[in-house]
Amino acid sequence: MKYQIVVGVLAVIGVLAMVFAACRVAATVMSTQVVLGCSQQNNTEYCVYHRATWGLLATEYEILVGPSPDRGLVYSVPYPAHDAHVTWAADTALLTIEMPGTALTIEAAEYIDTR
Repeated sequence: MKYQIVVGVLAVIGVLAMVFAACRVAATVMSTQVVLGCSQQNNTEYCVYHRATWGLLATEYEILVGPSPDRGLVYSVPYPAHDAHVTWAADTALLTIEMPGTALTIEAAEYIDTR
């Protein structure tokens, strides 16, 4: 009897893990990404991307800075894309991302890919 209870509990845990994994994969596939702004630096175009991924309990927002949406710096932020505004300083390549109540300033040495 105890063996059957243990097997039943493990089966329920396995099913819940598979459901969670399926939800995570679906949320990643259904995530949205927008370009907030781009700038040419060292013969490479660098862009600021905003990605929203829906989760079970909350939506996750990320800002990505780099030459492509899957390579570069990643920042978790609490704001949707319409609340983030990007400005590039032409002379210093300084990147400023403004959000309600705060601003994120990134120097060119941090986001320029030297590979």
